[in-house]
Amino acid sequence: MWLESSMTIVDELRRGIEQSGKSLYRTAADAGIELSGLCRFMSGERPTVRLDTAEALAAAIGCEIIIRRTRRGKGKATSGKGTK
Repeated sequence: MWLESSMTIVDELRRGIEQSGKSLYRTAADAGIELSGLCRFMSGERPTVRLDTAEALAAAIGCEIIIRRTRRGKGKATSGKGTK
């Protein structure tokens, strides 16, 4: 699953859960979270989740969340042009 530029991680996670083919009950059980919390998240009543919960949900649907640090110069932000 690739993150679309206009979608947030939360939006992408919700979409992944919807498209996983799993019931919310099974997804919650596989992630080790309460079904009621997942239902509130999916309905938008709970707009965000903690990172550990997001990672557990992603794993439950066969995905992962990857956070990479960017390299920064000494006190200077880099533009990304020509850098690795």
